[in-house]
Amino acid sequence: MTMQECPECKNPVSSEAKACPHCGADRSKGRPWGLYFGVALALVASIAGYGVYTGHRSSAEVEAAAKARIQELGHPPPDIFITRYVKRGSTTYTCGSGSYRNDSGEIQVVLFVAMQTGPMLDWLGIHVEGEKTFAATYTDVCI
Repeated sequence: MTMQECPECKNPVSSEAKACPHCGADRSKGRPWGLYFGVALALVASIAGYGVYTGHRSSAEVEAAAKARIQELGHPPPDIFITRYVKRGSTTYTCGSGSYRNDSGEIQVVLFVAMQTGPMLDWLGIHVEGEKTFAATYTDVCI
């Protein structure tokens, strides 16, 4: 038995070892199969993740749209938080909440649901605390 230099990590390895104990390089063929497997696994995970999220707006875009819509309704800029994502068939619902201080300094709560069936935002519903019309929709979709 002699010690040889691993072609991958340059550490000493026994000539009888099938793999480098330092980096896992396959010594029988001189290729680091562990590295190739890791790269292949990362590639598959990336492609799968891309497939899941392709065509859907990012959280930041939904938050910006909700903030803009709330301001269009005449309210101050709210702090917005995404609370839940709901997938039903090909439709994705992004549920969220926010809050702002009204003119009298009281904290107002805002709920919103963004509906998307493709790359565009199809619908954005806003419910300001005290309005009952939207609460049922938010409850049906997000809870």
